[in-house]
Amino acid sequence: MRGMSLPGRLLDVDGVRTFVHRSGRGEPLVLVHGLLVSHWIWRPVAKPLSGEAEVIAFDLPGHGEADRPSPHAFDYTPLGLAHYCDRVLELLGISGATVVGHSFGGAVALALAALHPERVRALLAVDAVALPFRLPLSGQLVLSPGIGETLFKRVYSRGQMAAHFESAFTDRSLASDLYVDYYWERLNRPGGRDATYAMIRAMAGLDLSPLLGEIRAPTAVLFGERDRIVPPAHAERLAALIPGARAEVLAGCGHSPAEEMPERFIEAVRALRRQPSGARLQAAS
Repeated sequence: MRGMSLPGRLLDVDGVRTFVHRSGRGEPLVLVHGLLVSHWIWRPVAKPLSGEAEVIAFDLPGHGEADRPSPHAFDYTPLGLAHYCDRVLELLGISGATVVGHSFGGAVALALAALHPERVRALLAVDAVALPFRLPLSGQLVLSPGIGETLFKRVYSRGQMAAHFESAFTDRSLASDLYVDYYWERLNRPGGRDATYAMIRAMAGLDLSPLLGEIRAPTAVLFGERDRIVPPAHAERLAALIPGARAEVLAGCGHSPAEEMPERFIEAVRALRRQPSGARLQAAS
């Protein structure tokens, strides 16, 4: 199912390869996906946005076409992945970009903006995992002491993945067999479950509050009103912790605006990119 991925190439990043899709011309726009998925979630928006920006979408290690190094040798926390993203952009010759991060990738993008401010000219955090929240029951089970790791690595099934994706969308038909099969095959590549479990553990109780005040890039926070994975109430809370940030909640949308409401997502990106360099957005009220 490799042919279903967007066009791209493998990039060696200090011995850990990632897959990079790069298209269009203009100011760079970097798209960072979340847990269990890959660069493929950006397929509804990559082509339209490439008409006005250089779109760069790559797979985080452990996902998609990227390598899956052992958690004993690679840091799968948002901070570790932020440093990895910084190296990706350095190797691609991207000195600064608008960065969009979704879900767990939102945590990575927020950490990138705080730790490597020169790389991030503007930031869009989409349904971002950044503040503590109660995991769904399935997440609580796989984190149960003693048995949770075994449950995820040996028992977690395609049906459970399908149920997770169905809960992510308001329109459950988006979690088609083709969609689930694409990600199911990649989860089960050698090292995939180990890497994913490391990121699930990193997500549990994650609190980026101490870093958020360090973000200086113009920042917008975008959430789906019907997000059943990360509480929509986090939109305003997150924006309030980032200097000058603003929040928007999309009525009727679930956890993945780029897939459910691509036109609204694209407009949010455009609105952010229209801000003058170094400008502050109007803070959320």
